[in-house]
Amino acid sequence: MSAEDEDSQKKAHSALVDFFVMFRNFRSSSYAAVVPGALMIIGIITIMTGGTGECRDLQMMIIENCRGYFLYHVSIAHYLIFASALWVVLIFGLNLYWAITKRKTHRELLQIHSSFIHRSYVTMFEFVRPEGETKVDKLFNHLSLVFPEVEKFKKRLDKKQKKFSERKESLLYPKTEKMETWDFITVTGMFLLVIFKTTVKWEDVEKMIKVNDSDQKIEKLLGNDVRRIIYLAGEYDSFFETDDFISKMKEIKRKFKLDLIKEDNLGYSTIWIDR
Repeated sequence: MSAEDEDSQKKAHSALVDFFVMFRNFRSSSYAAVVPGALMIIGIITIMTGGTGECRDLQMMIIENCRGYFLYHVSIAHYLIFASALWVVLIFGLNLYWAITKRKTHRELLQIHSSFIHRSYVTMFEFVRPEGETKVDKLFNHLSLVFPEVEKFKKRLDKKQKKFSERKESLLYPKTEKMETWDFITVTGMFLLVIFKTTVKWEDVEKMIKVNDSDQKIEKLLGNDVRRIIYLAGEYDSFFETDDFISKMKEIKRKFKLDLIKEDNLGYSTIWIDR
């Protein structure tokens, strides 16, 4: 691949990431605006119709004791507020309708994005030697070559002249004798890096999938849902070389992407990459 083609691919990949962020923020803002707008209209209608009970009697007293000039301008203000609220609901309702009807396009772009990820992963992790002083720095720096959102995160660290390893380890998954974990939040979601000190077994993968899938609903509401988990280890159990492993990975459902990376003296090799 020529340098020009590689640059074009990188720009296209970055544009896709920007689109996903825009689409997600747009959808969230639409959901957030429709409900308050609807409540505003209901509240204004209640005011304009006079409400019930003592509130209605009070409004009748005010009307009887006020002059036409005041009542005229109050009515105009009510109508303007009502029209504004209706306009907000209409605009965001149309936007929300557009977002829902464009799901097919969104899925197609996700497939293109996944293809970019897989190609970049294989190219960078199989043929480019990692750079960095620590295991986690090497892994993070390599991920920045694959994911545009991670690259943006890295640039922020570079401006502060900080290394990734200088950040605190994950609070969600404390360090153990078996592994150490690091997480960071990008514009597309959280990345979780799991560095194993021992041989990775299938039970380790299965447990991680179950734990994170159960937590994803709550984390997603908070905007901290895990987008991708990356395992790095010097050794994987022989099970990962069998067809049974591939079958299990295809069958087991998960709400995040999982990548398994092996490290040796020459660099990295990929065991499994989720599309």
